[in-house]
Amino acid sequence: MIYIANALSVGILACFLAGTTAQFPADPNYVFDCALPPGCPNKTQEYLLAYGYLNPERPCIKDDIKTALTAFQTMNLGYMDLEITGECDATTVKVMNQPRCGCEDIVKFQKKMMPQNFIGPQEYRLGTTKWRKKELTWSVLKYPENPRTTSRISRSQVDDAMKRALDIWAKETTLTFRELKNNPNADITIKFETGRHTTSPPYYDFDGPGNVLAHAFFPESGVVHFDDDEFYVLNNNDGTELYIVAAHEFGHTLGISHSNINSALMAPYYSYSPTLQLDQDDIAAVQALYGKSSNRVTTTQRPTNPPTTSKTTGITNPPTPRPTTRPSPQPDYCNMRIKASFEIEGKTFLFTREKAGSWRTKTYVYEFSSSKSGLTFKSRKPIEEVFMKTGSRRYPRAYPYRVDAAAYIPDRRYIFLFSGTRAYRYSTNGKTEGPFNLDRNEGFPKWMDVSEFPERPRAAVAMPYSRYNAYYMLIFGTTMVWDWNFYTQRVGAWAYPIDVFGRNMPQRVDGAHLQKSKRNVIFFKTDKFYNFDINYRRVVDAAAKDVKKDFFGGNCG
Repeated sequence: MIYIANALSVGILACFLAGTTAQFPADPNYVFDCALPPGCPNKTQEYLLAYGYLNPERPCIKDDIKTALTAFQTMNLGYMDLEITGECDATTVKVMNQPRCGCEDIVKFQKKMMPQNFIGPQEYRLGTTKWRKKELTWSVLKYPENPRTTSRISRSQVDDAMKRALDIWAKETTLTFRELKNNPNADITIKFETGRHTTSPPYYDFDGPGNVLAHAFFPESGVVHFDDDEFYVLNNNDGTELYIVAAHEFGHTLGISHSNINSALMAPYYSYSPTLQLDQDDIAAVQALYGKSSNRVTTTQRPTNPPTTSKTTGITNPPTPRPTTRPSPQPDYCNMRIKASFEIEGKTFLFTREKAGSWRTKTYVYEFSSSKSGLTFKSRKPIEEVFMKTGSRRYPRAYPYRVDAAAYIPDRRYIFLFSGTRAYRYSTNGKTEGPFNLDRNEGFPKWMDVSEFPERPRAAVAMPYSRYNAYYMLIFGTTMVWDWNFYTQRVGAWAYPIDVFGRNMPQRVDGAHLQKSKRNVIFFKTDKFYNFDINYRRVVDAAAKDVKKDFFGGNCG
């Protein structure tokens, strides 16, 4: 999965780190007051803050560190066998010490760009995340002067490395690149600089040999700088391979940020490869912005049962029609629009809105049991017959009129229903069937603090840590996903675009639930659904499946 740059206007995107010491931001307003979990090195909070996993606009608490570690592990899942534990285990600490790109993995939206009364990100993507033309010019304005580099690489070889690094993107999309010699008006301008090389803040200083190797900026800036204090080489691993760094930086210049696919060129961590190629993830990213290359050969499937021509009469007969059978009656639920869902030990609960008269709609809860052969319909009930409360007081109600999102937390045996920014919690007490009682003594339903909400909830899902003995909750909005701490009843430490959560993830989902296996999540969107693999952080099949045919199956198929 890739993260398409989307929130800021022209801003820093990439700074490769060749050493283990990150250049952390100095924010005088941030209070470093977190009690670190066991095993965490002193730099943990600064590291998580620097790369976007902690919110710099509020003091940090211990739960935020755990949530941020979970986000970091999620982003880099599988790299060096990294797992999701929410802890500073040995592998997590080791990964934090690896050479990597110095820009944020999670680029947050700036509050100053948000209206006071608006919940959710504005459409910053238009005109800021991609070039508005298909032919781009490039020019090297300042070549390396470091003797270690110039003794191994000539200016013509630098030009060739830049050309090849752009061509690796061009061959997969509609973009073309044309070189201009020493022309400051080129779309992409390239310089080799040292130390402080800008005249006004923010400076993005280079820091000498090691650490930061290069940085690049969003479209349509086109600025790419390489640290001339580094020892660049070509076609070997004796220094820093210029072609690889350039190819990564040009990906940023085209509007692509970090991928959570370890094999992708746009992954955060620098590594040498003698045969550099774009991963399918990189290709999907650039094609999402600029379309597929017209040079790709496409094939069409021949129609079945084609027309035939008689050899004796010369008359062309029409195609042989396929035999048809009269469909059997379908249950009413086959065409439902799923608004929310959760699963308890193989029992699936689906929420939908249906007409309950000429002018009124009502929320109904459908219960299905799961087996290897598919779903079996059990019941359809009004929501008030499934979600109740003890006691005789009429208010607050035990259930929401409209359910926007739902989730079941296996280790806590809680069911959460969300309606707008109001949360309802029910304790199952080990039951897998309703009715479920509202936790009224705990103060539910509760209004959630929307001051930190990136968007209104559309779906919620419990996600397991790697040992499958504890769970955290993610909430999905229209374009953003964020963690919600169901202990403190507040938004956690981070929120970022759905694009970065997993490869081929859809936006504007209608519902989601963790399946019994704890390995997959089902995401619903209109009449389609997506099967998401938690371990690989990607939708298993890029194409959506049909809810009626592939999810319900049976009489609905």
